[in-house]
Amino acid sequence: MHPFNTHEREQVCELLKREATQLTRLRHPSILEVVEPVDESRTAIAFATEPLMATVGDLVHGRRRGQVSDDGEPFELDELEIQKGLIQVAKGLQFCHQDAKLAHGNLNPEAIFVNGKGDWKLGGFAFSTFTNRPAGALGNELSVAELEDMLPDACLPNRDYMAPERAFDRRVDLSGDMFSLGALIHAIYYKGEPPARAGRTNNAHSAAIDAIEKKSLEQIPASLRLMVHQMLSKQAEQRPSAAAFQQSSYFDNLLVSTIRFLETFCEKSRDQKIQFLKGLPRVLPQFPDRALKKKILTLLLEEIKDHTILPLILPNVLSISEKLSATDFTNRVLPALKPLFSIKEPAAAVVALLDKTSVLQKKTTPATFKEEVLPLVVNALDSTIPLVQERALKVLPTVAETLDYTVVKNSVFPKTQSLFCTTNVLSVKVNTLICFHAMLKTLDKFTIVERLLPMLRQAGSREPAVIMASLVLYDEVGRNQLDKEQVASEVLPELWRMCMDPGLNLAQFKKFMKAIRELTDKIEEMQAKHLGEMKRLDDSTRASANASPGLGTGRVGAVTTLANICLLLTLPDDQLQALRRFPWATLSSFFPVAAVAPVAMPHAFPLMRRHLQAQPPPPPPLLLLLLLLRSLHLPWPVSLQRMTSSVVSCLVPARYGCLTDGPGLNVNAWCLHECTGPITQIGQCEGGGYTG
Repeated sequence: MHPFNTHEREQVCELLKREATQLTRLRHPSILEVVEPVDESRTAIAFATEPLMATVGDLVHGRRRGQVSDDGEPFELDELEIQKGLIQVAKGLQFCHQDAKLAHGNLNPEAIFVNGKGDWKLGGFAFSTFTNRPAGALGNELSVAELEDMLPDACLPNRDYMAPERAFDRRVDLSGDMFSLGALIHAIYYKGEPPARAGRTNNAHSAAIDAIEKKSLEQIPASLRLMVHQMLSKQAEQRPSAAAFQQSSYFDNLLVSTIRFLETFCEKSRDQKIQFLKGLPRVLPQFPDRALKKKILTLLLEEIKDHTILPLILPNVLSISEKLSATDFTNRVLPALKPLFSIKEPAAAVVALLDKTSVLQKKTTPATFKEEVLPLVVNALDSTIPLVQERALKVLPTVAETLDYTVVKNSVFPKTQSLFCTTNVLSVKVNTLICFHAMLKTLDKFTIVERLLPMLRQAGSREPAVIMASLVLYDEVGRNQLDKEQVASEVLPELWRMCMDPGLNLAQFKKFMKAIRELTDKIEEMQAKHLGEMKRLDDSTRASANASPGLGTGRVGAVTTLANICLLLTLPDDQLQALRRFPWATLSSFFPVAAVAPVAMPHAFPLMRRHLQAQPPPPPPLLLLLLLLRSLHLPWPVSLQRMTSSVVSCLVPARYGCLTDGPGLNVNAWCLHECTGPITQIGQCEGGGYTG
């Protein structure tokens, strides 16, 4: 294209100003929206419209093949997109013709724009003409004919889509737009080819238009074919109006009707809205994903603020949301849903949100789900409506792993416990037990023993469903949460009591017996193992007592006794408990003299101290033993000195006072229990306290 000269540039600027002026005057959902007015300088003119993706010409000619929409997905002209787009163009023309009294004058694929949502918008109004204004009424504005005479050929209207009277007589009227719309439909279905190419002469162009009547138009859908033939007629009076075009059977299908209803949703009565929304879930699966995401979802989100129909809108919104990416959901849907997470009414809306908690969890980050969605589930437990309670209880097991220990113990568990104790609805009571089962991995043993098990024992319900749910809970607690003594005293008696309920059938009774048998076998195995270890310890003790009947004398005897005590301290807990009944005076006879690694003693002494704290004070023979150790004056190895100090600190209770340094031990022993400071001299402690 050659560069424009100064005069041509001025006319192109005039053309653009006409375009912007007309778009600014016309306000309709099917007409391109101007968001920034004309800004003119000496060398340029500009104005801004809504974001656009392409023109219909780009799509039908394949110039934007692989073009992506604002959600990053490829945009393709499928049949529904074409139907929806043609309806939008027809509505825009109807508005221009009936309300604005305006003929477009240059309707062609390049004058129809597609935005990121897939909506078709009318543009290209530079050659439009008001049909209700007499000659000269336009003031300083040029007529279309005058403008065309001044423009370079590159800026003239597209003659391939021009009606005969427009091309030959330069007459702009409403019926000419309908001819252009028919030519546009032909181009869409014939890969960008218009029905008649404008020749170099009017005669050639006229002959091409005459040939249209003989075309079969087989690529155009049969339901639209007759309408297009009428629109492409040379006789203007035979062409249908924009309103009549919309009544074509081509648009008489469920998907198009659904979109058209939603586009006028705000105009419908409440009863019409309710009836439509009730049937919408059956229609949604028939829509292409793109139409669902960009058209249906957008229209539904605009109506979500109406709480009277919210219970019917939410299931559809959340159903479509399953097809969205996490990013798209977060950007488009989540902001509209956030205010709803704290509502309590209408209850059906809360139920709708609870039913789709899995979708919310899948489409949000763990932090967002925990912060925004989980309060909805937890707060629903406070509802007085059984349906809401039941839905919340069904959701809790699926999200239990995301709940913090503090939230479970201080909020979820008390609320669930309260529901269990107060509800008279069987399904709610059963679901509370299922929730308790899901919480077991999070709850601490104290809560289970002191709060959960007493609650189960006091349950007054005798319904088989409640009893069987309790069985599952007791079985899990007995297997993985409690020790054998607690299972024997807390779990098995309750299982025996419940299994005798006359409401149970044979299969249910057998499930109880199976659980009882397995728990009993587990306890039997553990107790038999424990008793076997005790027997081996008793046998070993008696053999050692026969071989070494006394404490020993002198330094060697004292060292031997000390070594045996230290070896004793390394025994397992259950063996130490069994040895509590033996006289302390015979400690040295339990084991033969053995070398004990002092490095093991710090681990053994706290263990022995823990077992002896609650026991009666050791009898005087042990105290005599310790005093004997202190009376030795010969130097000992440092490790043995530390070991002796540890024995003193571990075994001597507070009531015997503090033990002081022995001249042969050279150990700084600390006062026990009643004395808070180190020993300063024999018989005294810093901080007070009795010393021996």
